[in-house]
Amino acid sequence: MERRILTCGSCGGRISFRIEDAAAACVFCGAPSLTPSTSEEQVPDPERHVPLMVDTDAATAIFHERAQASWFRPRALLDATLELRTVMLPAWYVHCDIETHYAGLVYARSPSGKAPRAGVERASLDHLVPASGAISSAELNELRPFDLDHATAWEPSVTSARMEIPGCTESKARAVASEVFRAHHLQSINNQHSLFKSEGSSVISTRRCELMLLPVHICAVRFRDQPWRVLVNARTGELIGTLPWDRVKISAVALAAILLTLGIWIFMIGA
Repeated sequence: MERRILTCGSCGGRISFRIEDAAAACVFCGAPSLTPSTSEEQVPDPERHVPLMVDTDAATAIFHERAQASWFRPRALLDATLELRTVMLPAWYVHCDIETHYAGLVYARSPSGKAPRAGVERASLDHLVPASGAISSAELNELRPFDLDHATAWEPSVTSARMEIPGCTESKARAVASEVFRAHHLQSINNQHSLFKSEGSSVISTRRCELMLLPVHICAVRFRDQPWRVLVNARTGELIGTLPWDRVKISAVALAAILLTLGIWIFMIGA
């Protein structure tokens, strides 16, 4: 199954796709400025992927339910035939053992009102580091969870979905995860021992660092020359994103409210 790489000149998104599935517009922002890769770039193979549970038909129904929940959405948007495209987003799953030597202060019955406390705590932690260059970390966090316990070994023949090229290397993912582990573990120690001022030094042993693919349905449209994007977690059906409002409807309601208020005021003056 031969695949090619396209790069969006607008948002920078990079997609690996089957040649027969080439898109005319970017799946992330809807821009038509796509450039094929001219080099034989080696795409890193993921180790695991999370299988889809919500297909595009179900995701489309979820989108229309959200869009139709408000009368203030543009009629053209509600009637539009929208195409949700499935994309496998890359992320690094990092699992580690951490040992933190800490020292801090606790409140105590003493002349100073505090007392020192020190010790060693150990834990096993994991973290998912986003590797997408087009989807922000905030968006990915909103889409969670992805049910990683059901992730299976990756096989190229398993899915024909578009795959985003990772924008984060393994070494960078390890570094990002290490900072998260240190901060999280020290905060956990502070909470556990009621420390109000503390410092810690951590030793981290990474047990696993693997590239995973997360299934997402994306609808990128341009409405009134503005890009709008909706994402659906293809595992849970969680939908995030922003949809345009109909300015004419909003203006009409605001004008009606003003006229009603004015009418009530005139009636009370004349009474």
